[in-house]
Amino acid sequence: MKEFIGPLVAALLLMGGLDLAEAQTPAAGPSQDRKMEKSADKMEKSVDKDDKTAMQTAVGRVKSVSSGSLVVMGKSKGQGAEWTFVLDAQTRIRKEGKDVTAADLKEGDGVQVRYMEQGGKHIAQTVRARAVPPKSEAKPDKPAEKKP
Repeated sequence: MKEFIGPLVAALLLMGGLDLAEAQTPAAGPSQDRKMEKSADKMEKSVDKDDKTAMQTAVGRVKSVSSGSLVVMGKSKGQGAEWTFVLDAQTRIRKEGKDVTAADLKEGDGVQVRYMEQGGKHIAQTVRARAVPPKSEAKPDKPAEKKP
């Protein structure tokens, strides 16, 4: 009988220990719920209330620019792409850390455009640009020769 009681007590203690470990595991509480709500709020802020379209980003180089539009060449899903963006009074354009106008953008400038689609058009919200380095600073076209 004593041989049977020892393993039984050990099994009961082991089972009791598992219940205790489960009780110590934190459940998703109010603080986690608040974090998720804040995250959802941030995502919602990037959605236009009228069109329910999300803010999107395009990266590339300026192909052409006028006072009301910007054409950017870049890549989308590994393929060459070209986007035409509408520039309006609300579009904020920055180049080299300073607020500028569309006239300050030059062909070949690297740009990142945050935009929204409205009525089938890409409406630029912000344009961040950096100038193309002069040719003397540009990387050479030919790769360096490998030494044997």
